Amino acid sequence: MDVTKDAQQKSAPFIWPPEIDLPGYHPVTKANAKQVQVAAQMIAEASKPVLYVGGGVIRANAHKELTAFANKVGAPVVTTLMARGAFPDSSPLNLGMPGMHGTVPAVLSFQESDLLVVLGARFDDRVTG
Repeated sequence: MDVTKDAQQKSAPFIWPPEIDLPGYHPVTKANAKQVQVAAQMIAEASKPVLYVGGGVIRANAHKELTAFANKVGAPVVTTLMARGAFPDSSPLNLGMPGMHGTVPAVLSFQESDLLVVLGARFDDRVTG
């Protein structure tokens, strides 16, 4: 959406709505044991899994868990810009950022993987385009 310069320089009153209703948004916050088991089996059977990590890992303060998981699985880690710092740059498993502003190894890992494990990320046009 383009907003004209004169509109950007004006001001307008804003009043917070008394109630916010987001119909259709009901995030799942508890793990489903069967789904976790299926995911674990898929990871165990994958020959070239890749962890695609986004800012949700930072928001969840799950740095240690991510590092332990990546090291246990031995899968390379690709981080979005919002996830920079969630996984150590010094790790040999860190391939950098994906997409148009990313690294060649990160992009190739997506193309060659047989399983993409996405943690706290979305598939935006800068990555998938």
